Amino acid sequence: MTQSFLSIASPELVVLTRDDDEDAFLEAISSRSFSTRGLIVESKLPDAILRARSVQAVQQAVKYCVSNSLKIGVRCGGHSWEPVWLKGKGSVLLDVGELNHVEIHERSLVAGPGAQGSQVLKMLPEDLFFPCGHCPGVPLGGFVLGGGYGVGFTKYSMT
Repeated sequence: MTQSFLSIASPELVVLTRDDDEDAFLEAISSRSFSTRGLIVESKLPDAILRARSVQAVQQAVKYCVSNSLKIGVRCGGHSWEPVWLKGKGSVLLDVGELNHVEIHERSLVAGPGAQGSQVLKMLPEDLFFPCGHCPGVPLGGFVLGGGYGVGFTKYSMT
């Protein structure tokens, strides 16, 4: 692992660099992607992939990136046709796909950015609705960041 990233690696924040295992690094870039178009372009590859497994790990990663002047690309599921979450040299890919918890309370929903909209809809009681993406498997974080156009848009507006 590149020396500069050693300080933040933990069970809650998995760090992967090309120096450690190039094949695993490239697989991690493309494995959860809806489209492979434009993924393995040298100029777009980040210095590291940070896979967060808790909110605290996300906070730690962001603090590290800010203090080291690194750009951050965030990926939940990788459904983007163009990998906008790949920012090139001097950046990291912060993968929050494992933050997929879902809690349903009386009239509200608490969900992580990696929770898939199709799973959320299946969990909701029949009298509740959450406007999700059209494609099954699209995580909520990317759906909302992508503009929130989806199921229920014409009736309930954008998410």
